[in-house]
Amino acid sequence: MDKLLILNGSPRALRSNSQKFIEMMTPHLGCEWEECFLFTQNHREICDKVKEYSDVLFVFPLYVDSLPCCVLEFLDCLCQNLPDSRPTVHLMINCGFLETEQNSIAIKTLQFFCKKYGFPFGSCLSIGSGEAILTPPFDMLFKLNLKKLAKSIKNSAPLTLSIALPISKERFVAESEKFWLRAGEKNGLTKEQMQSPNIE
Repeated sequence: MDKLLILNGSPRALRSNSQKFIEMMTPHLGCEWEECFLFTQNHREICDKVKEYSDVLFVFPLYVDSLPCCVLEFLDCLCQNLPDSRPTVHLMINCGFLETEQNSIAIKTLQFFCKKYGFPFGSCLSIGSGEAILTPPFDMLFKLNLKKLAKSIKNSAPLTLSIALPISKERFVAESEKFWLRAGEKNGLTKEQMQSPNIE
């Protein structure tokens, strides 16, 4: 790999877990890299940038079992403005589910795009458990996988990786409920209000 373009496809941009993951990984790249956020108004500009890089890393969260809208819109723009030389595409995707297989449809969608338009597909890191994966002592396992991803991209040696909390589904659900109840309490919401289908 010569140069890496990192595309943050999270609608939350700088406030996202995707951004945290990028900041944790980039010190291990050991190469020239640049990060761009996929906003609707900059898609054509980023398409022009793609041709300057040997590799592109997409980083985004799972949205309704698929790619976020901003990523889909960018891919639509990219297929209409294809570079002569196709960079290798890599992916880091995260979801709030415990099971990393929840990411499989989104991963296959990006792989299909790459195959159809001639982009080599490189490494992939599928992340489960949401931001809980950043909680000690599990964060050490996560950081190890980030280092593996960075090394595989740098060395052009594709890897397929996945990481989630090594706990039971029952415990994950119980801990998740506690987390959201605490968050609701901080915002003056009861459990009943948070379970209501009514949206104000």
